[in-house]
Amino acid sequence: NIMGTLFVDKLDPQSGTSLELGSSGDTITIPSGATIVNSGTATNFGFTPYGACVGAVSDQVISDSTWTKVALADEFVDTNGEFASDKYTVTTAGTYQLSAQVYENGESGSNVGWSVGIYKNGTILLRQAQTTDYAVGYTFPVASALVPLSANDYIELYVFHNKGSNASINGTGMTGDGTYLSVLRVR
Repeated sequence: NIMGTLFVDKLDPQSGTSLELGSSGDTITIPSGATIVNSGTATNFGFTPYGACVGAVSDQVISDSTWTKVALADEFVDTNGEFASDKYTVTTAGTYQLSAQVYENGESGSNVGWSVGIYKNGTILLRQAQTTDYAVGYTFPVASALVPLSANDYIELYVFHNKGSNASINGTGMTGDGTYLSVLRVR
């Protein structure tokens, strides 16, 4: 065990090998004020956010007074392939940002209550509700929220109304007036 400072201008591994600093269990410290400059490819450093944003492809009929799962077939982004069969399944535990929006197609009716829910493992997690009275289209967003999710948790989008008969939601995805679900792992 010889402690000291080694001054060199370059460390270069032997041909066909890689350079290793320290051994398993060691702590390598980069002092305050030091700068790390990367001119190559950095792998396994830090964290890169990932997730999915998916939208409805076509209009969907929603039955009266029944929470109905929204069909989300248009994948705008699915960086880790975790979205399938209208749900996002978590592969790595972490903190996730969830948001969604449902656009109804201008259904007429008086005092029609609409609710949009982001479900976790088949149970409502986040919900937004609004009452409508006019035959115009309404957008119902679910405010963005950070939630802890575990591996194998799954996220789905549901919608509910009490119009008294069937109603429909819009399937134009992320065009600003469409229906979508967004899941982003942030930590």
